[in-house]
Amino acid sequence: MSDSPTGLSRRILRSSLLLMGLTVLIKALGYVEKRLLGHFYGAGNDLDVFFMALKIALFGYFLIRGILRPVLVPLLCAARDESRERARSFGVWLAGGLAIVLALATLGGVVFADEVVGLAAPGFDEAKRESCAFLLRLLLPAAALLTLGHLLVISLQVQKRFAAAALSESIQRVVFLSALVLMVAPLGFLWIGGAYWVGVGAMVAILLGFHRRHFRGNLEAFPRERFADLLWLGWPLVLGGAVSYLGRLVQAGLTSTLDAGSVSALTFAQTAVDLPLVLIPLSLSIVLFPYFSDFANREEARRSRRYLAGASQFLFALFLPLSICLFLFRDEAVWLLFRGGRFSEESSRLTALSLAGMAPGLPFFALEMVWVVFFFANRRILTAVVCGLLATGGGLFFLPWLRDEWGLIGVSAYLPLAKALKVGLLLAALPLIGVTIPWRKGLWALGRIAVAAAGAVLIWLMSEDFIAGLGRGIPFVPLMLGSMAGLGT
Repeated sequence: MSDSPTGLSRRILRSSLLLMGLTVLIKALGYVEKRLLGHFYGAGNDLDVFFMALKIALFGYFLIRGILRPVLVPLLCAARDESRERARSFGVWLAGGLAIVLALATLGGVVFADEVVGLAAPGFDEAKRESCAFLLRLLLPAAALLTLGHLLVISLQVQKRFAAAALSESIQRVVFLSALVLMVAPLGFLWIGGAYWVGVGAMVAILLGFHRRHFRGNLEAFPRERFADLLWLGWPLVLGGAVSYLGRLVQAGLTSTLDAGSVSALTFAQTAVDLPLVLIPLSLSIVLFPYFSDFANREEARRSRRYLAGASQFLFALFLPLSICLFLFRDEAVWLLFRGGRFSEESSRLTALSLAGMAPGLPFFALEMVWVVFFFANRRILTAVVCGLLATGGGLFFLPWLRDEWGLIGVSAYLPLAKALKVGLLLAALPLIGVTIPWRKGLWALGRIAVAAAGAVLIWLMSEDFIAGLGRGIPFVPLMLGSMAGLGT
């Protein structure tokens, strides 16, 4: 296989397109999941309880996932270059240790579920707290199993088997949706914990099937040096991941003090924002991470910087006008995505308010996905974590004021504010890893982006009255045409 820049670019493009298609499928299934939940229950007390319990249960998952992927990909790539058996043994030892830690954490969460819910959701009344604690006890073991499954997903990504990794997540969504219809609708809302269990179990079973040949062979001695590297590189991520996810829990906790259904509306708005993010930036970051790691191991800094610059310019140019579209037509977006069943006018109003706070953050969400993996691949984990800590701290500092002044819109704006701060700090830190910013090219790129944004707004202003006569949902077509025309200048 050729290692030329052209050949490598084509391989990255093919992998990105394949993963993009599968990721779109996963996100579409995730959207259908939220759509069904909204159809059955609307943005109300039941879903507030479920989404809060799920956020708490997945704290350990997101924390450990934030550690495993950025640290393990470079370590497993290096171990694989030495010996596949060495890489396999390292993974098996890690899975065993992780299982013990997760078992102890799950036991503690089950025992103290009532106290945890009381701290995380101060706005819930007694009935909602009891239901949330019940669901939390059901979801915690499933979240632990999901975390172990993510270790297998990382193994597939290191092997560049991106399709297999994405397929397992698709199966989880399909099985959960099936269980949602067959179990939750007829038997009652609290059976949603069992449906989640069934979906996670199916995903892990598929992942074990993909790894069946890796369970053969002798296990090498405990890789002390690898684990020392893992702990040394991972401790900043423990701190950074904990603070980042605690920030989201604080956001959800403050949201619980607002109107009933606000926690659900926040989740629905996040789903709407995630739809375009997984289409390109998430897929691109997953594909680029192993290549960035290989570039760093081979000391090919110039190629790494070139791919980073191209990806950054493209993402910002695309997602700035898209964020304008989503902000201007948030009511139409909610109407298209969620209306129906018990998703009432009040549910739509709350979700649109939340979307107004989140939509401006789209360009920063997209850039952060690629920039963070670039820092991680270049072993600048501590730099990225410090930027994240400062950004989260800045967002949390303003969060109470945002809630008091702007209500649900202000609480929803917490994450865009934190991501914007993080992107600015990462930009300032790029020279630390030898990345210089060509200001002339940068200004030219910003000029094209400004034209794209101006084109989007101009088309909107010219067609507003015409669109109003055609009905809801139509604005996205001329608006995005104007955006893409601006990008083509």
